[in-house]
Amino acid sequence: MDNLSYSLEIMIVGFTVVVVSLYLLYLVLIVFSRCCAKPAKPEPQKTNGTNVPPAVVAEASSAPVAAAVSQPQQSYGTAPEIVAAITAAISASMNMPANQFEIVSVQRAQSTQNGSEWAIAGRKRLMEKRQDLAMFRRERR
Repeated sequence: MDNLSYSLEIMIVGFTVVVVSLYLLYLVLIVFSRCCAKPAKPEPQKTNGTNVPPAVVAEASSAPVAAAVSQPQQSYGTAPEIVAAITAAISASMNMPANQFEIVSVQRAQSTQNGSEWAIAGRKRLMEKRQDLAMFRRERR
C-alpha cells in the first residue's frame, strides 16, 4: 500500500510539472508573437491630404486586373468583371499587387446531389492531407 501511495504522489508531481511547463511555454509563445508580429492594420492611403474610402481603393487595385482580363486569350465562360473582382479580392487579402497573379482558369464547381461544393472541397482537402501524411511516413521509414 505504501508503494501505491508513493507512485501516485510521483505521478501527480510529474503531471503538475508537465502542465506548468507547457503553460509557461505557451506564455513565451504569446510574448514572442506579440513582439515579433507585424501590425495587422494597414495605414490608410492619403490623396491630397484626404483619406481614401475603401471602395475607391478596391476599385483602384482591380483596375489593372480588369484591363488585363478584358482581353482574355481564352474564354472560359466567366465574365471578365467577375474574374477581375475575384483577383482583386485575393490580391487584397494576400497584400500582394494584382499584377503578380496569372489567371489560368475560372470555372464553376460541379453541382452534386449529395452535398454542397464547399463540403466536397473540404473532403477532398482532407483526403489530400491524409495522403501527404502517409507519403511522409513512408519516406521516414
